[in-house]
Amino acid sequence: MYRFSPSPMGDMSINDLRFALMNYLRATQAGEQFIVRMGGEDQDILDMLALFGIDYSQLYYQSNNFKYHLQFASTLLDTKKAFICFCPQKDEVSPCDGTCEHLSSQEVINNPRPFVIRMKKPNHEIDSFVIMSTNKYPTSTFANACDDMLQGVTTLIQEDKHLNDTLKEEWIRKSLGYDQAIKYVHIPAIQSQMDENSVKGLLDQGFMP
Repeated sequence: MYRFSPSPMGDMSINDLRFALMNYLRATQAGEQFIVRMGGEDQDILDMLALFGIDYSQLYYQSNNFKYHLQFASTLLDTKKAFICFCPQKDEVSPCDGTCEHLSSQEVINNPRPFVIRMKKPNHEIDSFVIMSTNKYPTSTFANACDDMLQGVTTLIQEDKHLNDTLKEEWIRKSLGYDQAIKYVHIPAIQSQMDENSVKGLLDQGFMP
């Protein structure tokens, strides 16, 4: 099973379309399912896929699995694979000062400050990283790891900028006891000024699919 998840920010770019096509065509050649997972309800993106002849076997919305994201985060806390972090968070990559991982249960309960949930540092390649934000929503990395596991995704073709995210997703699934390997194929982005152009914008300018 192959999966495509469009960027939740803005219109579909040329690069998004490129990876949607690669996953779709490879799934078709292999006789496997091709699923589309959406971060939100964006009909324009679905219309764009249809315009380019990209037919998906299944359509999922990330929000449908929110209860499972919470359950998995709770499991990781219970098994000491993750911890509550009270360090100030400007964004998902804000570091932890190292003290939160060693707080006692009572210290966590008595702390009134907002918190995130972090995976413990797995190795020298990856630092501890946020999986649930202060508003209790999953990060995209955590949601992808959980959803790919739930839906039985077997292969992903994506841009090589996601290499670090791939390592994190693999660690999340391993920590949850999931042992089915997912094959990742990482491909460089197109080195062109057209790369991040909106497909809709190009169509509006008269370019034809």
